[in-house]
Amino acid sequence: LMRSTRWFIRGAPLAFVWVCLSALPAAGQTETQRVPGDDYHPGNYGRVRYEENGLTIVRAENGTTRDYLAAGHANTPIFAGDALATGPNERAEAQLANGSLVRVDQYTHVIFSALPDPYPETLDETILKLDQGGLRLESSLDEQKEFRIDTPGCSIFVSADTDVRVAVLRGRTRVGTRRGTARIEAGGSSLVLRA
Repeated sequence: LMRSTRWFIRGAPLAFVWVCLSALPAAGQTETQRVPGDDYHPGNYGRVRYEENGLTIVRAENGTTRDYLAAGHANTPIFAGDALATGPNERAEAQLANGSLVRVDQYTHVIFSALPDPYPETLDETILKLDQGGLRLESSLDEQKEFRIDTPGCSIFVSADTDVRVAVLRGRTRVGTRRGTARIEAGGSSLVLRA
């Protein structure tokens, strides 16, 4: 009884401070509109939502050097120009501000060249550059937004409600769609792929 009483008396001021601080809003915090999904604040950035067995994030160029973040974890932010790289048995999932999901397979290197404004007034395009490996894009976009995935051999344009898989292996690009349409452009030619 004496031990628990001493703990309660010693812990009481700490608990009181914690309750008081938790009741105050964070400095600079404002009420913002939220994107459906994981209680995610809007903005032209993304975040790592899931990683399996590791993930490397290569930050956008800072002057003449690139900053390497050895390991990306859940909720690590992704900004325009950043790249995600996975090795053997590594996979990751990124969520963009518009709610779209980018799933990255093992042995993949993808650059987030341009990220979307979740509430654009004009056509807003997200640009991913897939150098190698595979990714799956699940998106429920409206008319104001479009995705472009650039690979060494072609560009893939995705709009509206889409579920697309793109893989680059030995310089060759493979595209498949489970839902929606994808327009593939290469060498002045164009092909529309429908689910």
